[in-house]
Amino acid sequence: MDCLFRARGDPTGSAIVEQLAGRAASISELAQPFDMALSTFMQHLGVLETVGLVSSSKLGRVRTCSLNEEKNGGCLDLVRGTKESYGQSLLIRSP
Repeated sequence: MDCLFRARGDPTGSAIVEQLAGRAASISELAQPFDMALSTFMQHLGVLETVGLVSSSKLGRVRTCSLNEEKNGGCLDLVRGTKESYGQSLLIRSP
């Protein structure tokens, strides 16, 4: 449960988790929608990796990220259940 609150406390981290909910993606794909330097984006991604929500692997020059379903299935189920219950995104805060 703690991992959910950590991820939800950061709008960028929340958006990354939501992007990865459907499929794995490369770091450049994940970073594309954000108006920030790649190094700053990597810090947000690093927090998600540290709490175990996201894992990454490198194949050649491409680093691909995915949700860590095994380690945090309970938190991810809670996120998905909340989204399904309300029929909308509760993770991304719209301006």
